[in-house]
Parts: sequence; structure tokens; C-alpha cells
Amino acid sequence: MRSALTIFLLCALSGPRIIAQTPKSGYIKTSDGVRIHYAEAGAGKAIVFIPGWMMRGWIWQKQIDGLSKKYRVIAVDPRSQGESDKPTYGHPPETRARDYKELVDQLGLRQPVLIGWSMGCGELLSYVEQFGEDGIGGLVLVDGLIPSNLNPAVVSVMAQWTNQLQQDRQKEADIFVRAMYKRPEPEDYIQRVKQATLQVPTDTAVALIYNMVSVTDFSKAFA
Repeated sequence: MRSALTIFLLCALSGPRIIAQTPKSGYIKTSDGVRIHYAEAGAGKAIVFIPGWMMRGWIWQKQIDGLSKKYRVIAVDPRSQGESDKPTYGHPPETRARDYKELVDQLGLRQPVLIGWSMGCGELLSYVEQFGEDGIGGLVLVDGLIPSNLNPAVVSVMAQWTNQLQQDRQKEADIFVRAMYKRPEPEDYIQRVKQATLQVPTDTAVALIYNMVSVTDFSKAFA
């Protein structure tokens, strides 16, 4: 499993540049009545990308461009993000994980590789905890906060930051998005990402942060 994952990542990172594809869009409807938007491109073994906090599926565009030449690549807008419905309920990791399972089932994906970034890491661990590993071909966790116990210092920082988020959403969105990138990005791209984050209702954004920090025991999922 480890060797296969290493080869997969090396191929993804070193593959040739290709012309960007325009993914086709679609929706599934969850068991609690929420429409979840996804975009897909390519054909073959399925790879499902889950973005981080407040992000849209197209944040994975470079991966979509690179991998859709050989794989069926699906990028999801989680509930309350992007073009998905924005209900006032259903934002714990286990509920969002159920959304992804229902997407996998409704699209008929067999043994997909699930890739989660940031907040998506905890959600995919919840996926495994609820539904097991038999139905997936692999799990990739990218830059996630998955502490072994509740860290008071982290909770304090998050509490202060979410207060600032509610007081000046535009300012905090700008700071957050610019901090995501190690290398400079074009200003129009930065603004596009920023506007995507602002589509998430502020109360929902705060609830998502709280849920991410409060759920810390992933021992069953790792086992």
C-alpha cells in the first residue's frame, strides 16, 4: 500500500503538463435533501478530491488537469461550499463524510482513491470510521489538523480568530487566502479564491472550524 501510494504521488507530481480540461458539472442529492455539486473529467479509476475549509472543488484544478488524462477525477464542493446547497444544518465531520459516501455510491465509483486537504482530512477519517475501508482503493490526507487530544492553546487561538472572522469577514478572508500560498499567485486568482470563501455563510464557517477542532479522536479510523 505504501509503495503504491508513493508511486501514485510521484507520477502525479512529475507528469507532463497538458492542456487544461473543462470538467463537466453534476449534482447528487443527499439523504437529508442537500444538493452536493461536483465536477469531473477523464475516465478510468476514480480519484475523488475533497477541498479544505470554505474552498471549492476547483482549488484542485492543477491536479484535475494532470490526472484526468489517465483517471476519472472528481472534485467535490462540500455542503455549504461552492455550488452546493448551503443549509443551516449538517456540518459535523460525520455528516459531511456521509455526503461523500453517498456521492461515491450514487456515481457508482468502485474502489475510488479519496484525497482530502486540511479540513477534508478529518472528514475522510470519519468516512473510514463510519463505512470502513473495503469500498475504497486508497486514502490520501494532505496537510490536515488531526491532533491526538484537545489542545487548549489551539482552541484559544481558533476562538480568537473566529471572533475576528465575524467582525471583519473581508479582511480575514484576504489574510487567510494569501497565507495559503508559498509562492506568489496572480492577483486575479487570489481574488477568485477569496470570493469563493465568502460564499460560505459566516456562521457556517465558524461552526466548521469549531467542529474540526473539537473532534480529535481518530484512533478507530487509523486502526
